[in-house]
Order: sequence, then C-alpha cells, then structure tokens
Amino acid sequence: MMYKEPPAGNNSSLSRFPPVFVMNPYYTGVGIARNLRRKGPAVYGLASEKDAPGTKSRLYDGVYNIPNGRDEPEALYRRLLEIREQHDLAPVIFPTRDFDVLFLHRYREQLSPFYEL
Repeated sequence: MMYKEPPAGNNSSLSRFPPVFVMNPYYTGVGIARNLRRKGPAVYGLASEKDAPGTKSRLYDGVYNIPNGRDEPEALYRRLLEIREQHDLAPVIFPTRDFDVLFLHRYREQLSPFYEL
C-alpha cells in the first residue's frame, strides 16, 4: 500500500537511473528528494507513519507504507522484498536515521542482491 499513488505503470525502465528509496521521508528525506528530483531518477519515500512530515510532498513519486525497522526489522525486510518486485532496476536506498543504518547493516547480505545499499 502506498500513501501517495505512483504514476501508472512501472516507469523505472523509462529512466536510465535506478529508482531511489528514501527511508523515512522526514526533513532529511525531503532534502534528499529535493536534490535528486530533477536529476532523473524516480524518488520514493518509505514511511512507517502515514502522517510523517514529507509523506504528502510533491517531491516523491510515491510513498510506500513500511514497518518500522527499529520495532519490526524482519517485517521491514520482507516488505522491502515485496516492493522490489515492482521495479525493473535495483533501487538505491538512502537511510536517514541511525536505526536505518543499523537495519541496512544487519540485512546487507540479504538485501544486496536486490538493492543498491
């Protein structure tokens, strides 16, 4: 489920850039999205809270609903694998908080075949 619906169809194959996933679209995430927005890649937020700052931002092509990596790391891992199936190219993940970095470190071997970490 997404908080903000992406454009119809999988447009990742239309770009020469892989999609970008920003973990937690708070202020740091919005800054990342703002800097990448006009550079070419599709930029998606990954949010565990529907009302988090940035979830309604026009800077994201969509915002995916994900479990909180701090509280449910295994559920987040499974959700990231589900989301990956919707994109042709391996997405690049940008962590925005310490828990995101720890999560990606913990699951790097499992996620690295599917994502650019």
